[in-house]
Amino acid sequence: YDQLVIAVGSTALIPPFEGAHKTSGDLRDGIFTFRTLADTEGMIEYAQKVKSVAIIGGGLLGLEAAKGLMTHVETVHVVHVMDRLMETQLDAPAGDILHDLLSQQGMNFHFGKFTESVTGASSITGLKFADGSSVEAEMVVIAAGIRPNIEIASTADLEINRGIIVDDDLKTSASNIFAIGECAEHRGKTYGLVAPGWEQARVLAKSLVSEFDEVDSPESASGIYFGSKTSTKLKVAGVDVAVMGDKNALKESDEVVTYAERASGLYKKLVVRNGSLAGAIVIGDPNTASTLIQVFDTQEELPSPRSQLLFTSGDFLSTTTASNLPDTAQICDCNGVTKGHLIQSINSGSSTLRTLCKSTRAGTGCGACKPKVQEILENFS
Repeated sequence: YDQLVIAVGSTALIPPFEGAHKTSGDLRDGIFTFRTLADTEGMIEYAQKVKSVAIIGGGLLGLEAAKGLMTHVETVHVVHVMDRLMETQLDAPAGDILHDLLSQQGMNFHFGKFTESVTGASSITGLKFADGSSVEAEMVVIAAGIRPNIEIASTADLEINRGIIVDDDLKTSASNIFAIGECAEHRGKTYGLVAPGWEQARVLAKSLVSEFDEVDSPESASGIYFGSKTSTKLKVAGVDVAVMGDKNALKESDEVVTYAERASGLYKKLVVRNGSLAGAIVIGDPNTASTLIQVFDTQEELPSPRSQLLFTSGDFLSTTTASNLPDTAQICDCNGVTKGHLIQSINSGSSTLRTLCKSTRAGTGCGACKPKVQEILENFS
């Protein structure tokens, strides 16, 4: 080869506790990771035979797995080594509100628990923790994070850390080898979301070929990757959680604006840096969250007072609709689809939400962007 791109992704992280594997090395019957469609199908099938399940991991995937399994079993336990849910994305007050909302739905939580072993010989009976306590469960789902696949890079003597280390050109320590996606580590960060992978692919494609008919962003125009601005939503029915960027102030000059109603399950927090949105947490208000994600992506100048950003009835959010955004605004975070892409597809004949999503891939990930896609379709058809 002249150029090589490593895009081998990641695998589920399985903590080193006892009793999880057969002598063959495979996971025991009734123990699942949550990464693939096959994993999900296996979980659903096995859940028909049991009444209780323990989820190891209180992050995004763990909570989504827990909610899904609540429709199949009587009792769902979420076991988390940290002291609150989604600690990577949420601050303590937001974590407390999320705990309240999910507890009301029937989930049982066990915080500060380090799993030591899976109990039961012929069949699973539960989990034993390092502090001597335990929980009964007939099925276990491991959602404790991911491990970048770095074996091929290690064998090739490329520089590695948690992932395969790349520079702003997405080059590894070898000049003709690149890495993108969940296996790559850029400026000390690895990404476990699909959107940064698409962004890295666009940037690298610009570097590897001589011409492009279309340029998606300043980053891809220059062939330089500056890192990704990440945002995500918790996809649990009845609980609306959206997070983006920094959850706390990082500089003395950062502004922090919060509004909280724990009894009502409402929490909104903005981190403003140099007049733009550096991060936000929104619980219980999907309309405000959707608009803030767009504002975060475009990095436009924010109004004053900042309280206008917290409520859809405010002057700023009431006029910040998908139709008013520039064509470069990203509508679908999962697949990196901009407003301009959607309009181009509409002009080419996509006349329904189904055909528009099929032609652009918008809405085919988590689906949270479909209301905005529909709004653009109605306004530009």
